[in-house]
Amino acid sequence: DHVIKEFESTIALDTFGTTEARERVADTVVQVALAGGQTNAEFDKLLTYGIHELEKEFAESFSPRIPLFLGKLYTIRVNLTGQDAGKAEAAYQVLQERAPTYVQTYLGFAELYLIVGENKKAVAAAEKAYRLPTKRETLGALFFPVFSVHLLSGSFDKALEFIHTYKKQTDLDPPI
Repeated sequence: DHVIKEFESTIALDTFGTTEARERVADTVVQVALAGGQTNAEFDKLLTYGIHELEKEFAESFSPRIPLFLGKLYTIRVNLTGQDAGKAEAAYQVLQERAPTYVQTYLGFAELYLIVGENKKAVAAAEKAYRLPTKRETLGALFFPVFSVHLLSGSFDKALEFIHTYKKQTDLDPPI
């Protein structure tokens, strides 16, 4: 409750920093979720609050960052409760419209699809993310996320194929 009250007081100021404060709420939720451990009622409140604030921001902003954060928060909820998969997908679809070449769009789709068991869609989204960049460094940064999607989806043959593709495109050994 303390964390939420601090964010509420900042957001209530209704300044140019409101968007940033709402993004920080989302980032806090993501960081807590990534830290793992057991979820509890306090985390659920923070997640619900973050979603509520980002839904308000979504209605007011055309920034691609907002549907990215909102999609991520919905995806966390899907992972915890099985609810809001359609909302997560819709947020990522808006992000795709706003930023069709943004790698995080497709990694978001891949994560969501893995959680709901749509493995073929997850692999397709991860592969799309990998096809977008042109810089060798970006391809290197994408190795683990894309490789992980292949493994988690059970696409072991595609994972091996991906290792060969990566090596051919970057002239680097995969970092595994």
